Amino acid sequence: QFIFLLGLGSVLIRILIRFSMEKFWAVVLMTLTLAGSHNIGIQAGTAMLDVCLAYLFFAALDSFLGGAWGLAAAEFAFYFWSKSFLPLQSLLVLVLILGLVFLAKVFGIRKIVWFDNGAGAITDGRVQFRKFVMLFLLSSVFIAGPFMGKSLRYAATPLFPFGVGSCP
Repeated sequence: QFIFLLGLGSVLIRILIRFSMEKFWAVVLMTLTLAGSHNIGIQAGTAMLDVCLAYLFFAALDSFLGGAWGLAAAEFAFYFWSKSFLPLQSLLVLVLILGLVFLAKVFGIRKIVWFDNGAGAITDGRVQFRKFVMLFLLSSVFIAGPFMGKSLRYAATPLFPFGVGSCP
């Protein structure tokens, strides 16, 4: 638990440095905010799984922003399949983001910049996104496949506890 907490702290500091354009005080203030959060005071002391999940999500984000597509896809696949409700929740968030993108285009925002490659030039996000999705799907076969098979066999559903007995 505490190893994941240390990893979460270091990954968040890397992301903060990336987004703050290496401004020292911005990183210090955000690090202090993290140290005073519910995450540290409650969850780290009671060994709750949320610290591990937060680490996986932010590690995937850091790897994605750093261009390590394979690592980002594997980390996100572990995050995505770690709890039975996360696939449904993540798909709902994706639908909401796509809805916001649609609304932005309706109101005249022509180009949406998702990330900067660090050198000041905006990269073509479609290529990276396709690569990420393909690696995520491949990782999911190996990460979630065995558990989904076992869930289908014993509970007749790929995502236990949702739809128990729905698949013959």
